[in-house]
Amino acid sequence: MGGDEAEGDDVSAHLIDGEFQSDKYPTCPRGKVPLSVKDPTAQDLLWEYAQRRRAVDAEFSDDLEAALRATGYKP
Repeated sequence: MGGDEAEGDDVSAHLIDGEFQSDKYPTCPRGKVPLSVKDPTAQDLLWEYAQRRRAVDAEFSDDLEAALRATGYKP
């Protein structure tokens, strides 16, 4: 950070007005994080999200788990 910036003015390539914006997926709405069930680095996180979301929407959780398994993911 340079000396010309006001305290608290952190410059970030992925934050616009305090919201995340993907540079790789610019059509992804601001504030949303693009994740793919095919991305091995995201699969365990998506599986955990399915578990946490189950109480709110069991069908969503079942479908997300099925999609992950279809890619070969093993919890």
